[in-house]
Amino acid sequence: MAKDSFQNIGLEEVNESGADGAVLICVAGAVGAGKTTLARKLGEALGAKVVEEEVSGNELLEAFYRDPAQYALPVQGKFLLSRFCQLRADCWPKEGTVVTDYIFDKDRLFAELNLKGKELEVYRGLWDSVKGRVREPGVVIYLRAEPELLLERIRQRGRSFERGMELEYLQRLAKGYEKMFSDYDCCPVIRIGSVTEPARNEQSFRQLIEELISVVPELPGKLM
Repeated sequence: MAKDSFQNIGLEEVNESGADGAVLICVAGAVGAGKTTLARKLGEALGAKVVEEEVSGNELLEAFYRDPAQYALPVQGKFLLSRFCQLRADCWPKEGTVVTDYIFDKDRLFAELNLKGKELEVYRGLWDSVKGRVREPGVVIYLRAEPELLLERIRQRGRSFERGMELEYLQRLAKGYEKMFSDYDCCPVIRIGSVTEPARNEQSFRQLIEELISVVPELPGKLM
């Protein structure tokens, strides 16, 4: 299954306007919700390109979880640039399906949680300059989970840069996602509870595929 940041796509494959082209499916949710696992499974089922957030190798993350006040702005700037480069509308494939394990709007959500004062003002200026230049999703799959479950999953996967993450931070993050999607109207949102786990339950996954096809008719008909 392909994983792609579009850096190596030829000019003949991109859509300069971004108005049409490949369907974008975004898997969203807090840290530990299971986004990447589901995105990979969807990519395989849909024959889609999978774009994963560039998390591994980000040396600033571990420093941020140890000292958020000092490293929040550098981390936020690094992620904003990375996400923008991955989802630029003027470098978007003309056809097919793309699945990401994040939604671009999460960048603003994290910034509002982690930045204050002048740093937040600087970030908002950066955000305003790029937000209108990224591909909008055709549908969002929002994975919901209790913060306690998120923390358990984070500890189980054992990423070194996540060792400093605390329950209180996950609680604020989960509330932020709930607020963001309470009035999100850019595209259809499929909400999935933590018990369902479509990435590990074949019946739930099949139901998710059928729901995706119902809201995004452009998806491959062979999946019906």
